[in-house]
Amino acid sequence: MRFFSFDGFGDRALQLKQADAVSLGPLRIATSIAALPSLSLYAAKEDWLGLKQTVNFALRMVLYTILPATVGLMVLGKPIIQLLFEHGRFTHHETLLTHSALIFYCLGLPAFSGVKIIVNSFYSLKDTQTPVRVATYCLLVNMAGNLSLMWTWGVAGLAMATTIASYVNVGALLWLLRKRLGLLGGKQLLRTLLQSFGASAVMAAVSWVSCVFQTAICFGAFHSAFARALPLTRL
Repeated sequence: MRFFSFDGFGDRALQLKQADAVSLGPLRIATSIAALPSLSLYAAKEDWLGLKQTVNFALRMVLYTILPATVGLMVLGKPIIQLLFEHGRFTHHETLLTHSALIFYCLGLPAFSGVKIIVNSFYSLKDTQTPVRVATYCLLVNMAGNLSLMWTWGVAGLAMATTIASYVNVGALLWLLRKRLGLLGGKQLLRTLLQSFGASAVMAAVSWVSCVFQTAICFGAFHSAFARALPLTRL
């Protein structure tokens, strides 16, 4: 039971991050809901160019916001877990296991967020069967990944299997949508991905340095206070 509890703590930490306005849950739902009326309108008018541009714009907005959240949570995930959970029977060893699961969940954030937009694109085309069929196959991929990766990577393998299945899902849906509508602006998506990743890398470096210095300052203050208090115990 403790083995699976680590995965639960990692998922709980991810859900806490989702509470922020730029993370997975609110962003994914808000972006997909905002795009759905335009997608449905363009589909009803058979304006395929407008439909493709809306899909492209929504995916780029997700990339611009979800990548910083992904990188930031990967860098700051460990101190967040320590602050929230590391007490009592939840030791530093459990923190490391939870952080490993959280990292692999974070790697799947772009896929988790983008798939809702692509699914709504199929819904606007009055096609509800294709997303369900693809999701069924991806469920099998997830199950196979769980059975194979959990024996080598442990709890992190379970998280990695979910991430792999999510990317298979979004990749298959994008391929099917492109097959139906034509080019979806892949060059723009790639440019957005590189720009967002570059900005996220700078943010990650600053966050990591800040975290290291803050830890060093706190440890130095604690050591100084302990050194001053030690002579008092000899009185």
